[in-house]
This record gives sequence, structure tokens and C-alpha cells, in this order.
Amino acid sequence: MYTSRGAAWFEKKVFVPAAWKGKEIFIFLERAHWQTKLWVDGHPAGERESLSTPHRYDITRWAVPGTWQTIRIRVDNVRIYDIGMPHAISEETQTNWNGVIGKMLLEARSRVYLANVQVYPNPAQKNARVTFDICNPARDMVQGEVRLKAMTQGTGDIPVRRVGFSTADSLYSMTVELPMGDTIRLWDEFKPVLYRLKLNLDAGSLYKDSMSVSFGMRTFSTKGTRFFINDEPTFIR
Repeated sequence: MYTSRGAAWFEKKVFVPAAWKGKEIFIFLERAHWQTKLWVDGHPAGERESLSTPHRYDITRWAVPGTWQTIRIRVDNVRIYDIGMPHAISEETQTNWNGVIGKMLLEARSRVYLANVQVYPNPAQKNARVTFDICNPARDMVQGEVRLKAMTQGTGDIPVRRVGFSTADSLYSMTVELPMGDTIRLWDEFKPVLYRLKLNLDAGSLYKDSMSVSFGMRTFSTKGTRFFINDEPTFIR
């Protein structure tokens, strides 16, 4: 086993499609170890630090649709903070690798787009609380609606939930109670039933966006010194 510590540099020329003019443009790095810094044609575009969540960069101000551009990424796996010995950096469980794995992509979104979708299930009330942000970097006055639709196999039809919005804020947060129908399938480790929630934003011909997330309908609680999922005792393995 060999240890590699320090910065690694990666560079690639990418073509930004001409059709992306007027879009918000991002670079998405699914898993990096663990600090990244990014440049677009030599312009510094920021830095990110995370061992467990994607590194995402907004490069709209530097992106030139219809041209080839140089993306440079510096990845540093040194122990930035003293966080003990988590598995991701422990020499006992894996080498201290360096770089980026998983999805690495350039993506374009509408100038008004959805972000930060969170789902909080409530099986007892047969609904789920959904929170999300509407991002509007240009601070245009926009109004429209977001449609929410949850789906899974083995249940009846779950109605579409529609909510309207009107904002000129750069970030507009919303919370929606989503009815899940009369027949709910619960998630547990032996029957890990997942729902797929799709959100569609429609704010006229200029602004359309969509996102989807998976979630399970389940409760997690404690009684005394024991953990319970859906009121059944469970052991966290």
C-alpha cells in the first residue's frame, strides 16, 4: 500500500454548446478527495471542500457558448482539518486516494431553476413535506408554478400538486405539503421501497426547469435505548 498526499492537477478542453446561450452553466464533480479549486480559461472559479457531497461550480460568468474552453482542477487530499480517522481517509480501510470519481459533467440550467430539494415523510398523515429553492440569479420578476408528482410501483394514482410563485428575489424558498394517496408503501431495510418525486418549474416560455429525487416513506424514532423504524425495533449495522 502506497500513500499519496498533496495536490493533483487535471486539465481538459471542453466544448460549450452554442445552444446554451442564456443558460446558467455549472460543473458537477460527484466525489472529490477532498478540496478542489477550479479555473476556467485561467480565471479562478472558486473552491469547494467535502468528502461526501458533490462539488458544484457555477461558471456562468466565464462560460462562452459555442467555444472550446480550458477547465483546470486542482484536487488536494491533505488532512485539511483534524476530523479523527473517518473511513474516507483512513489508511486502515483504504488508501488516501486523490482525484475525482463518479460523474464529472458540464450542465446547463434555465436562468430560473430549482435547487436544494428536501423531502420529509410523514406516513401517519399520509403526506410528505417538500422544501425547495427557486434560484433567480438575475433577479428578474418571474411568476409561474411548480408541479410535484410522486410515483412508485404498487400504489394507486398519486395526484399532482401544483403551487404558484411570484418573486424577484435571487433565492426564493418554498414548502409544500404533498398528499401521498390512500395506499402508502413504507420503506425499511428488508423492503426498501422508494418513491420518485419529480418537480417541474414553468414560468413562461423563457424559464422551464425540472428536478427529481428519490425518497422513502418511513419513520425513525427512539424508545429508551433502542432505535425504531416504522415503530419496529431495528439495529443500525
